[in-house]
Amino acid sequence: MIKLRYQDKCWIVANSLKVFGAPGFMFYAITGITLQSVHGKDYWSYLGVISWLVLIVPAFYAAKYAYKIAKFGEENYNEVISRQTRYRKSNVELHEMKYRFMIETFCYAFMGLFSLPYTVVWFIGFIIGK
Repeated sequence: MIKLRYQDKCWIVANSLKVFGAPGFMFYAITGITLQSVHGKDYWSYLGVISWLVLIVPAFYAAKYAYKIAKFGEENYNEVISRQTRYRKSNVELHEMKYRFMIETFCYAFMGLFSLPYTVVWFIGFIIGK
């Protein structure tokens, strides 16, 4: 396991859109582009009941680790935002920004962590269903 320094963790949380969102979007886009090559079928025809049951475990772990990442972002929010933002905004605006940041971080982390298992299961269903 790679041990990250505190500053590296804060950087990852602050740039969660780039770190988790972009690769996750690319994996989802790959499945969508592949789906365009096959006419008359949709996602649901490739992912059967077994595939959905298989995806429960990665979804659980993706949610678990995305929660940990969002929790780290909440605990270290003052490190993530700039001083300029801290001094220009009111406490109410900072509180709102904090929770919006946590929700966005959770969503991007979940999308990034869940996209790879989803894509693998989808392609296995695509190859079998073809």
